[in-house]
Amino acid sequence: YNKFDLLYLSVNLQKKEDAELVHPFLLRILHGFTTTAYIVKLDNIDKILNTLYNSKEEIDKVYSESDLIKYCICPMIAYQNNMKSDISYVENGYGNYHEKFEFCE
Repeated sequence: YNKFDLLYLSVNLQKKEDAELVHPFLLRILHGFTTTAYIVKLDNIDKILNTLYNSKEEIDKVYSESDLIKYCICPMIAYQNNMKSDISYVENGYGNYHEKFEFCE
């Protein structure tokens, strides 16, 4: 599991099928939003930056739709408060998205 581009500390999943448990403490992310907290693998920084540079979409959507290798710590260890988005400038009701689906015991 050391082959990754992004390691989310938390991610907003739209549906449970957007992730799968691959290890007792690790989710593989297929699609996810809300880039609250994540770690990048330095060896892959050029790949990540090129993915961003080649898009005009917001960062959440770019990462979600990309072929980047994405994982998330399980259970999620960060969350985002309900506040105005830095991207869309509207109030987002994030709620407890880090508790939306059960994956880990």
